[in-house]
Amino acid sequence: MRVSWLLAGVLVMLPMVVTAENLDTSFSDDGRDLIFTPFANYRSIAMLPLANGESVVVFETPSFSLCATPICVGMYRLAADGNVTTSDFRQTSWGSIAAAAVDNSGRIVVVGSTLAGPNGIDFGVMRFNQNLSPDTSFAGGATSVSLGTQDDIPTAVAVDRLDRIVVAGLKTFAAGADSDFGIVRLRSDGTLDPSFNGSGMKSIAYDLAPTQKFDFVNAVTIGNDGKILMVGVAYDGTLGYARVALARLGNDGTLDASFCNGGCTNNAGYNSIANGRTIYYFGTGNGHADIANGIDVLDNGGFVIVGNSYETTGNTPHGAITRFLANGTAVAETLETGVGGAAQFSSVRASDAIGSRFIVAGHNGSGPNSVLLQAFDTNVQPVLNYGNCLTNNSGFCLTRFGDASSSDVGPDDGRTVTLDAGGRPLLAGDIVPTSGSFRYVLTARFTNSSGPKPDLIFRNGFN
Repeated sequence: MRVSWLLAGVLVMLPMVVTAENLDTSFSDDGRDLIFTPFANYRSIAMLPLANGESVVVFETPSFSLCATPICVGMYRLAADGNVTTSDFRQTSWGSIAAAAVDNSGRIVVVGSTLAGPNGIDFGVMRFNQNLSPDTSFAGGATSVSLGTQDDIPTAVAVDRLDRIVVAGLKTFAAGADSDFGIVRLRSDGTLDPSFNGSGMKSIAYDLAPTQKFDFVNAVTIGNDGKILMVGVAYDGTLGYARVALARLGNDGTLDASFCNGGCTNNAGYNSIANGRTIYYFGTGNGHADIANGIDVLDNGGFVIVGNSYETTGNTPHGAITRFLANGTAVAETLETGVGGAAQFSSVRASDAIGSRFIVAGHNGSGPNSVLLQAFDTNVQPVLNYGNCLTNNSGFCLTRFGDASSSDVGPDDGRTVTLDAGGRPLLAGDIVPTSGSFRYVLTARFTNSSGPKPDLIFRNGFN
């Protein structure tokens, strides 16, 4: 293991047995790396694939003289062996960083929340070249978009095959009372795309109750046909439950009526939410809260989502993964209890266009915990012997310090997973090893000797 910043350390994973896949020891000696400082918290955003097995790690860091603004975009470009070839810290004029993606030319797109201005907080977007310099062909390197006169907070980003950038999050209408899905599409030069809803911007409301109408996107993905799939949360203030909210837009930005046309099953009784939108619940239809955090699309328009469900206990979340047909029908689902009865899922990627395997990142355990990477087959059942930390002999649990019986103090979290051209999972996460320590960024690469490789489906980057 190499350490990419100021201090050396030892990263320990639970003991290994013979597995279908392992940490890729051709990356950073043992497949893992740490980025940290003794002075402040770092927060991981993504580990993104570049050409020739290279990658770039994007993370958020406070300034402490690295840049001239409160929040900096930290970036490390890594060679195929994990060595740092280029690093940079860029000022943002933002309050936080939300997400990152890579386009077809290997340019890095980063989105975040701007500092409050005349219209409140806005969507901020930057694009960087592969050498980590600002891409001045994109609005001079950075732009911001206001969807209205209240706060607009981005949470997710995706890039389509034309290098158009879709940023999604929430559009606030009344502070503390009403927010909708907020979506923006930018052309590759950074200007708003008027072919998207006539203005480049759109909002989608669910409004499940008369008050506390909180709707927001957590993840977005784009199919080869240009259709945009989003998943997030719609809050029912009357019942006090968070619900999974899904929407699909056509290439022109209008709701795709073929999605849940006339309504979908498992919509928790919200029958009016249809024709481009739906409400979904994990597990059974009993009263409970669910949150969806990740989504990925297949070549036939089908898709998979992951998140957290309180279906079983009401107060301890379980990781949830569900596969859907293109019309919005749910066809397979699994709830993962994890070690100690608590697991949560944050991000998912399909290993190929038909969904032969799904790779999921998240965390495992309540209180002391570990970063989790787990694989599921086409029926979203755990791939046995893909790791060994869970009771079904699947899943990798990664910690900074520990052994088979302990975890980090936490909170640890596997925030995002992407795939390189060979289908190798690239994991970015956060770990807090000991009480009082700052948050580290963890990166890891895993082998893919037994699994499918990405094919002609557009992968938000290199095919």
